[in-house]
Amino acid sequence: MKNMTRITTMLVIALLFFASGGLSAQKAAETQGGISDAVPASISSNFIIRLPEGELSGSYSLDIRNLNFPTAQALDQFCNMFSLDFQTLSGDFANKKITLSLDTEVLARRGFAKKRVDEHFAAIARRMNYYFQTYLK
Repeated sequence: MKNMTRITTMLVIALLFFASGGLSAQKAAETQGGISDAVPASISSNFIIRLPEGELSGSYSLDIRNLNFPTAQALDQFCNMFSLDFQTLSGDFANKKITLSLDTEVLARRGFAKKRVDEHFAAIARRMNYYFQTYLK
């Protein structure tokens, strides 16, 4: 009985080890620019996010060199603050990028077309700028 428990425990640990290794490799590929489906978009120094013309994509890459985040922790804090149920921000401090992921299924259910998403980004830009200037600089 003890041997079966040990074998089961070892199998579970091995499974977790290999699963986490796969996730780490995926995360490294994303950080190194390995996601090829991220569409370039822009974010102004006033934090207005502008998506390119056309249909909504699930993933956008924002160049943030103009925003001058002081630390990786500040960038992560900002991304966490402005991630919602239909949008997720993920910072890459080393490459000065934010990946904006949109849950297009949630947006479609809510009736958010591209114009409405653009309006949403325009509406939250002042809050983003205030948060950055007040808490992160």
